[in-house]
Amino acid sequence: MCKYCSIILHSLDRWRAHVFRHEIKYHSNVQTICLGRKQTLKCQNLTIFARSHHCEYCGRCFTWRSTLKKHMRIHTNERPYQCQYCHKCFTQSSSLNVHVRIHTQEKPYQCEYCLKRFMRSCTLTKHIKTHTAEKPHQCEFCQSCFFQRNSLLRHMRTHAKESQNYMCEYCQKSFKRSNSLKVHIRVHTKERPYHCSYCQKGFPEQSSLKRHIRTHTKEKPYRCSYCQTCFALKGTLKRHIRIHTKEKPYQCDYCQTCFAQRSILTAHIKTHTREKIVYQAVSTQY
Repeated sequence: MCKYCSIILHSLDRWRAHVFRHEIKYHSNVQTICLGRKQTLKCQNLTIFARSHHCEYCGRCFTWRSTLKKHMRIHTNERPYQCQYCHKCFTQSSSLNVHVRIHTQEKPYQCEYCLKRFMRSCTLTKHIKTHTAEKPHQCEFCQSCFFQRNSLLRHMRTHAKESQNYMCEYCQKSFKRSNSLKVHIRVHTKERPYHCSYCQKGFPEQSSLKRHIRTHTKEKPYRCSYCQTCFALKGTLKRHIRIHTKEKPYQCDYCQTCFAQRSILTAHIKTHTREKIVYQAVSTQY
């Protein structure tokens, strides 16, 4: 835990880097001392090494050798930490620990307001803001405030030049994000850059590949908290949970009937539009 802001960090390297930022901010007597090829930053009783460890693949620099070692696995694709339940592998032990909670359903982080529990501390932090109504991320253009930084970034695109439409050269369909256009174009070019290591089938998106791989591994990481049934897809679990909660978020504009699934609503709406077409046809006859 950070002694300055009480945030909890689960990695020693991250804790050191985080505390360092506070030390730089709160103490003005920071001195840089050169020791041969090493450079250290001394701040009162805290000594922190400068970024002297370089990645041979991308040139990125790191303060600690252990952090560089973890980073290198991005390039080498080394995944030394394996899940004992589904044998999925990870680059870091912390990622494995979080993943295992999907199987064990362990939720160590509890909300002090409603006692709801979470698997990740970051999820708890976001949840708490729904109680405190805290919106720390503010738009510099219109002063709108948001719970999460990602929400602010999405909002900022409505002001920035990035919000200009990106148009497909094949079908003229427009997109708000250049990355969305890039993925869409693969529909026309048939490009499939992501391939399954089991059957070599190609996919236009990495997320599609991840879902497909579960058909081989039979992994079902999403478990219902009501009946313990497991699902391969998060969306399938979300629809299933509505059986327990009786939630029906999709409402018909014609008769206000509510449905648990969008597909059922779509089918229902056709009963109204079909009636409308029949009525108009009958009206023209008289």
